[in-house]
Formats: sequence, C-alpha cells, structure tokens
Amino acid sequence: MDVAAGVCACTAILLLVLTSSRVVSHWNYRLFYTAHVVLSSLMVVLLFLHTHHVRKYVVEMLAARVLDELLRRSGTRKFCGTIDLLPGTNLVRITVPLPSWRDARGFKPGQHVHLGRPLATQPLHRRLAARPRPPAAPRRPHAARRHRAPGRRRALEADRRIPLSIEGPYGRPLESAALRDCDHVLVVAGSVGATFGVPVFRSLAAARKRGAGNVEVDRGGLSFVWAVRHLTEASWTFPKESERSEQPSLLGMDEEVTLYVTGRAGGDNAVADASLSGGLELGERDEGLPEQQLQRDAQGSVVKLGRPCLRSIVDQTFAAASGRVAVVVCGPDAMVEELRACVNNWRTKGRHVLWHAEKFTQ
Repeated sequence: MDVAAGVCACTAILLLVLTSSRVVSHWNYRLFYTAHVVLSSLMVVLLFLHTHHVRKYVVEMLAARVLDELLRRSGTRKFCGTIDLLPGTNLVRITVPLPSWRDARGFKPGQHVHLGRPLATQPLHRRLAARPRPPAAPRRPHAARRHRAPGRRRALEADRRIPLSIEGPYGRPLESAALRDCDHVLVVAGSVGATFGVPVFRSLAAARKRGAGNVEVDRGGLSFVWAVRHLTEASWTFPKESERSEQPSLLGMDEEVTLYVTGRAGGDNAVADASLSGGLELGERDEGLPEQQLQRDAQGSVVKLGRPCLRSIVDQTFAAASGRVAVVVCGPDAMVEELRACVNNWRTKGRHVLWHAEKFTQ
C-alpha cells in the first residue's frame, strides 16, 4: 500500500510539472487550474499513506491551510452587484455599489480582488483590478474577460443583479505620492492592461484636480496611451447614459487620453499589431455599438488608427519635461519590452526615470 501510494505521488508530481508548462497553461488554463487543485489535494492523502515520517508535516500543512481559509473568509465581504454585457466584445462590466465610503477605504488604485458568488454551485471566480469611480459616485466597477459560453451568457442576461463576495484587496498599491512628484507621468496600457492603467491614471488626475502633489505642473504633465484592437474594447470605461452629467469624458477626467485602435489599421500596421496585442487580444468584431455612439462616448480623448509609435511617444514625453519622468505600463510582453528599451535610451542620457511595469498572469 505504501509503495503504491509513493508511485502515485511521484506520478502526481510529474503531472503537476507537465501541466505547469507555459504551453499547457496558455493552451487550456482550465486544465492547468483543475490539475493543480485536484493533484495537490490528492498528494496530501498519498503522502500520508506513503510513510509515517511525513505525517506530522502533512498535519502541519493542513493546519496552515485551515488558518489560511479562516483569514481569507475574515477578509471577504458580501455585496450585491450588477452585470452588464458589453456589446461587440467578450467583456462584462460588474458594478458593485458600496453602502458607505468606509467599505471603499481599503481599496487602492491598481490593487486586485478575487470576485466570487457565495454559495453558488459554480462560483464565478475572477482576479480583477480595483477601478474607483469619481468621488460623486460611490461604486466600484470592474472589467473582466469572459470566455465564450452561450449558457453563461444567457444566465448573465437573465439575472444581472447577483450577490457577490469580494476578497481582498491584494497586491502592493503603486506609490501615487512618488508619481505626483514627477514632472510628467506617462501611463501606457495594452488591451485589458487598462484595468490597471485606468485606475492609476484616474487617481493621479483626481489628485491633480484637488491640488495635491506638484500643482505647478501643467496639464501636459499627465497623459494616458491605450492600445486596443477595437474601440468597443474600451467601452467599459464609457459612461452610462445616467452618468453622463457626472462623467462627461471617456475616463471622467480632462487630462490627455489617446486611444490607438489597432484592429482597423491596414497595410504594415496590421502585421505589427499582432506583436502589440499578444495574448491579450479580446474582441473579434465591432458590431453591437454604432460608430456614432462610440465616437460620442470617447469624447475628450484622441482616437487614432494604427499601432502607437512608442519611441515617438516616449521622446515627446521626455522632451516636454525637464525633471523626473514616471512611466507606468501594463500590457503584452512585447509592448512592455519595446517601451522599456525606449525609456532606457533616455536613462542612459542621465535622465531620472521612475519605471513601473505591471504584469498580469494567466
């Protein structure tokens, strides 16, 4: 029995190693996730049966697991939220009204939460970026990628208001005070990387409007560049009809926002777009929202077709600022590496640069 348990444990470890490869996790993330949950739980039993020498360590591990579960449950709060299916994309927008500002005080821009449905037979678990609303609207929307599943889509359409559990926040918040002290802050996002870039940008813009930080810097000291395949992918930041008086522009701020729509560019740009979008490509179609509505919703921003020239954007940013420059980026690996190379050219010239690259895992 102990020998068979040992052989099965070795097999489970081998399967864990194989399913941990980048190829498997990118091909089928559900397989990667399920294998780790099932096999890691099975290994506890197999190791316990294999030899008595490791049983005390198994008991210690189980005690730590119970403690972890208790701590996670103590940090989980339950709210009711609404789900909006964004036309023309495979995205959903989840809006969670907060009863009081005390509930919102623990969330910082750029942090993440785990979202679930309590007591559901098939809980919806997603890792989402916290995106605060303007001060006039005490709500916390999130944008999440939704896999193509007709049954799940019909369920969302039938019940848009559902109970949700929010666990977190997790992650170290970006030092916004250090960013506000820079002469210029450039925020760059690729596709769904904007779920990190948008809250950081809006937080900085709101602080500048309140007069916090370096108030002597002009409006050109803060800019946001966002590359998307289709304009509909940015629709989760568009204000709803009932919120247009509170949020007249794309991100609710008057700062410089440039949207690059790469999916509609032809010629050489279309080929280069593949490296820019990487594994974060979302929308495959633009139907669902009229072009006039998209252009109206994107008011207050500059919409351009084609791939952004990151070198030109970086050069213009450093040329316009004489002091310290902060560059914040979240997007595909190819975009981050290209932007890093452009920034390093100025760093070697003696410029003081504050660099932050946020990376999403699968």
